Formats: sequence, C-alpha cells, structure tokens
Amino acid sequence: MKRALLFLFTAALSAAAVAQRHHELSVFGGGGLSTLSYNPAVGSSAWGLGGQCGLGYAYHFSPRWGVVTGIGMSFHRASAALNGVALVTPDLHDHDGDPFALHATLAGHDELQQARYLNIPLQARFVAGRFYAQAGVSVGFPLAASYRTAAFTATTRGYYPPLDSWGGNEDERQGFGVYPGAAGSGALALKVSASAALEAGLRWAPARRWRLYTGLYLDYGLNNVNVASASAPFVPYDPQQPTAYRVNNVFSSPSPSPTASGQRLVDKVALLAAGVMLRLAFVWPKPATDTLLAATPLAGCRDTVWMVDTVVVTNTVLVKSVDTVFVTVREVVREAPEDICSKVRIERPINGYMVRGTQPSHLSAAAQVELDERAEFLKQCPEKHIVVEGYTCDLGTHAMNIYLGQQRADKVKNYLVQKGVAASRITTASKAEASPAAPNTSEENRRKNRRVEIRLVE
Repeated sequence: MKRALLFLFTAALSAAAVAQRHHELSVFGGGGLSTLSYNPAVGSSAWGLGGQCGLGYAYHFSPRWGVVTGIGMSFHRASAALNGVALVTPDLHDHDGDPFALHATLAGHDELQQARYLNIPLQARFVAGRFYAQAGVSVGFPLAASYRTAAFTATTRGYYPPLDSWGGNEDERQGFGVYPGAAGSGALALKVSASAALEAGLRWAPARRWRLYTGLYLDYGLNNVNVASASAPFVPYDPQQPTAYRVNNVFSSPSPSPTASGQRLVDKVALLAAGVMLRLAFVWPKPATDTLLAATPLAGCRDTVWMVDTVVVTNTVLVKSVDTVFVTVREVVREAPEDICSKVRIERPINGYMVRGTQPSHLSAAAQVELDERAEFLKQCPEKHIVVEGYTCDLGTHAMNIYLGQQRADKVKNYLVQKGVAASRITTASKAEASPAAPNTSEENRRKNRRVEIRLVE
C-alpha cells in the first residue's frame, strides 16, 4: 500500500512538472573584469578587462527550477611590471669564460598577457518572480594565449664569486652598463580551467516567446592553469651579444630575486571574471491561445467589473455564465504561472464581480473571492503599484459620469485596503464614458461599459 501511494505521489509530481516545462535557447554577452589572476614573487601585476559571449540552452522542469548549459568564449587580459627591482641571473659565463652572476634593474618594463578560452557551463537556475539566480561550474579549454613585452632600459653589472668582486660598471665588452632592451612576444602555455560560475539578476518578458535576462556574473577559477616550466631565466645573457638584452615572460621563469631563490616568478595562475551579463532567450514550445465567447448577463445587471483580457492557466479553461455578471475573455495564454507578480496574474478578469452600493461590503461573494486573490498577489509583491479606473456608459452628464466612475474605482480600492494592501500603492481614476468597451447603442452594451479596470503600473 505504501509503495502504491508513493508511486502515485511521484507520478503526480512528474505530471505537474511535465505540464509546466519549457526550453530556452539564448544568445548572451557580458563584460567587465576578465583577467588572469596571479601574484609574482617580485614586481607587481594588474588585472585587465575583457568579456564573454556565446550560446546558451536552458531546460525549465518547473516554474522555479531549471538547468542551464551552453558554449561560450571568454577573453582575459592581465599585465605585470618588474621595474626598480634587483633581478639576478646566476651561473653565467662572460665573454672570457669566467663565471659570474648578472645583476639587472629594469625601467619601463611592462608585459601584457592575453588568453581566449572556450567554456562549457553547467548550472542550476532558480526563478522567483522577476528575480533569477544560477550557480554551477564551468570548464574552460584554452584556445590561444600569448604575451607581449614593451621596450625597456636595463642597468646591469656582474658579480664574480671566485674573486668576490664586481665587474666594471661600463664594461661594454661584458655587457655591463645601461643598455636598451628589445620588445618581445610569444605564446603562453595554459591548461584546462575549472571555475565556479555564478549569475543573478532580473528577467523580463518583452514578448510571449522571448525572455531578457539582465544580471551580474562571477566566474572564479578553482585550479592553476599555468603549466610552463620555470627553466628559462627572466633576464637571459648571451656572451656573444652581451649588450642585446631582452626578457622572457613571467609565467615561465624562475624568480630572479635573491630573496626568493628557488621559487617560480609566477607560481599559480587562475581565471577570474566578473561583470554585467545580458541574455536574450527564445522560449519553446509556443504558448497556445484560445478565443472565448463572452457570457451574457441577466437583465438588471447595471454595474460590473471589466478587467484586461489575458489570463494565465496551467492546463484547461472553463468559462460559463454567472448570474448578475458579464465576463469577457478574449485571449487565454496557456503557459505556466511562473511569476505571481506578473501583469497577467494581477490584471486577469474577475468572475462574479458586481457593485451594488458605495461600500466595499456591497460586493458580491464571488467578487470578494476574486479580489481576495488579487490582494494576496499584491501583498506578496510589495513593490507593485496598481491603478483602478472606473468607467460608465454615455447616459447622464459628463460631470455625473466622472462622479460615478470615481465611486466605482473607490469601492475596489477600499476593499483591497481592508484586505491589507497599502493605500499608497493604489491610485484611482475616473474615465467616465471614455474608451467604451462596446458601442453605446443598446442597454446591453451600456451594461458592458459600466465597469472597473485594474492596471499594473510597470
């Protein structure tokens, strides 16, 4: 028996999820901080700007939860400078074959690193109203990485350990003195990256089949992507061309500082990116639409509420005639009620609403049930504001119709306030005989025009 109940419960949950699932195919782009993060043993490093772009896919298996993946490309930049720092290259031999250690100080040194990665994320997405958040991991594959160094000036001299003495400060034959250094460039060796990928922000629905996501993202590298061997000295020395100075890249050199002997100049390199993200998503399957005929009111119905013509349903739609009410439903959108604060949820037509007097207590029981639901929506969405508009038919003077329209709007506002909605969030207005819902050519049409509309202020 327990197994049967568990099976039925699981089947019910699965059916509900299937009924509300949908897919999204998106294009995205973002920018901001996008760098190779590292701390050199000597000198300084600086983060750079970059961005990312690509294609995304999301599968929403419930109104609040989904899975996101895709493929994208990211662009990273960073720089390093080793100016004014004593740099030592040991175990060298000069033009005469004598062993010495080269001591150099650089001015104007600047190295720029750039990298492109192909990224595949896998994230879980949570949606609540307009807010969304997604978190997971992203695996990045290096496509290209390079460095470029600017021209610099090197001040050099040599220390000879066997003699415990320094070479001449202006010995051009040995390359000691002040000399210009050449600019250079080359490739960098980086490996696959694993990053924690986070994104959060707001989503919008510019059209039924489109979603716009605007948010902030953070990709935090979890592993070291530097695989270069630290074998080449940072300031190499050529006894055949002792004054032709150049430098290697900081990723593949041992530390040239005597205080950090035996260390790498740059040990760990990690990807780091944070910035603004824009994502435009196409939703499918397309929500179905139905056109329904209006119910006919009974004679004697003079005051009704008319609201916007769009409602949200999950599976089926039932429309029937109700005593003393006129209901018009023009378009029904079949899609999951993902956003309790959305326009269609708050503005959808109310069944069974009738105004007989000047007080909220004069509302029919059916109308009170419907307005209670709207009050709950508004209390769960405290940032939303509404406008309640009262309408009349063309009978009577314009001044009288202004008065009657305002009375109808005030009745709705007073009832919502009694149910806990702050009065400051509700604005009322009388539209009098303006914008008729039907031509004022018969009493039946005039009943349709004696109405109230509730509109959400965006």
